[in-house]
Amino acid sequence: MSLAIVHSRAQVGVEAPAVTVEAHLANGLPALTLVGLTHGPAVAQAIQLAIQYDPEPPFDAGSPAKAPAHVGELVRAYYNCRS
Repeated sequence: MSLAIVHSRAQVGVEAPAVTVEAHLANGLPALTLVGLTHGPAVAQAIQLAIQYDPEPPFDAGSPAKAPAHVGELVRAYYNCRS
């Protein structure tokens, strides 16, 4: 179980009261969705493929057989740079 906590300020007129937002990131699915929204679906699919997370939602790229070719190339290029 992962828990994300963000501390911020909410502007209300000229005041900015403190705000805390907590989200439970169960099974990594919301995390992949957030990555897809912020960095694009190809990056989220590459992460899903790299960690071999294969129950499909939100992306169906958890195994080399299912991942789009450009996502497989992205993961291979990443691992080639690291070796």
